[in-house]
Amino acid sequence: MKANIKFLTVALCLAVAALYGCKKDYSSDFEFEDNYIAIVDELNSSGKECISPKDAVVYPEPWTKEVADTFTIPQATIENMSTCGLIQTFLNHPAAILGPWCHYCSGGYDGIIYFNSIITLNPVPAELLTRDDAFDLLLFRYINMMKELFKENDPEKVSTWLADNIAMILASDNIRLSLTKQQAEKLLVVSLRISETSEKKWGYYLNANTHIMVSALISLQYEAFLNDPCFSSGSLKTDPWGYRICHDNPGLIVKYVRDYLKANLL
Repeated sequence: MKANIKFLTVALCLAVAALYGCKKDYSSDFEFEDNYIAIVDELNSSGKECISPKDAVVYPEPWTKEVADTFTIPQATIENMSTCGLIQTFLNHPAAILGPWCHYCSGGYDGIIYFNSIITLNPVPAELLTRDDAFDLLLFRYINMMKELFKENDPEKVSTWLADNIAMILASDNIRLSLTKQQAEKLLVVSLRISETSEKKWGYYLNANTHIMVSALISLQYEAFLNDPCFSSGSLKTDPWGYRICHDNPGLIVKYVRDYLKANLL
């Protein structure tokens, strides 16, 4: 009887392994998983209502040039909107000028200056970044967007457009100036986990996510990174797609993030 029970137990385990064995858990070998889980748990306690806010502005359809030239959101509406409503209103905007970077620019155009100017001049994110809870709720939305995207196994079917817009706000100069050390470290943990998952699952790093890493490392004044030859001219080189290092050598950025976290969190 005991032998039969043992046999059934082993058979059940093999069946479960066969069912789930091919589903790779990309977080199981993440070195800072405990830190990541703590961040997610903290954000979940305050951001659950932020997925579908009820006060976000829905833009008119079709979004023609004539409509764009005349449509405005009253400043009073913007100021009275919830933080989650502001985030969703920003994401709802149908125009490509939201970014990230400058899709129609060429030559020596600076994508970082372009995106930061868009954030500054757009009254919705300008109001958003005055809110005390903006950082936490932006990070909450970003994590949840990426979780949904990672459910897709075929990278050809994945569009990171909306997540990129959140990522670039998190990487913007406007947020960097107000980051605390703890917030910058949260960005490093979250963006590193997303980078590792993307690389293992789809075979490449996400450009917008790598920009978060760069911004957080600069905010933390991480000397090893700031002394790298990529800063030889005193600042990072840029192009229409943002910081060049983010698409030329993202692995180097990932290395600096991992080195920082090992030295400061483990």
